[in-house]
Amino acid sequence: YVAAQALPITTKKGNEFKPQVDNFSSRLVYLRKEHPQDTAQLWVTAPQQTATKLTADSYYYTYAIFANDETVFASRFDNLTARKCEVVSIDIATQAVEKLFDCGDRALTYLAYNHKLQKLYFNAREHVTDPYSIVSYHVKTQRVQQLTHALPDGNMRGDFMFSLSPSQQKVAVFEYQADGSSRLKIIPLNSLGETRRLSTFNG
Repeated sequence: YVAAQALPITTKKGNEFKPQVDNFSSRLVYLRKEHPQDTAQLWVTAPQQTATKLTADSYYYTYAIFANDETVFASRFDNLTARKCEVVSIDIATQAVEKLFDCGDRALTYLAYNHKLQKLYFNAREHVTDPYSIVSYHVKTQRVQQLTHALPDGNMRGDFMFSLSPSQQKVAVFEYQADGSSRLKIIPLNSLGETRRLSTFNG
């Protein structure tokens, strides 16, 4: 038995990070900086194809996911000084960018998209000193709904990281605790289920 040799997906020089795969087409969207002082921009590639640059502007991109075959959702800062965050929609073919909503100052925003409900999920906070909560944004109606409420008692992180389940029926959330640990909780996306609080992790 000989293990298969791992081959790189991209071969360009520079720092490439936060890759996200499109489950429908196996394409990859990721952040890339050619030089350390550059702003992170978005690139797209597909198996056995050359990577192409999706954005070329002065914004600093922090996260990106596929919405469908034609569109990418991304979070970005206006610059690395003010760091005003916004979430945008980008047409892959034309590279046209449409702003969807603001996501707070200095907020490192993660994204997940529920194709069935047409909802975009993200972590958000109203002020820099507030903890994060998980929020949904309906792409068609633009309705915003807060899904979680962070624990009090000087909590600076709140619900800081999350992941949408493969069935798109639940969200797994890391909830920051007062003792510095994090608890995993599972939140159903329908009104029938109850939130389950599971293991606690240190650090």
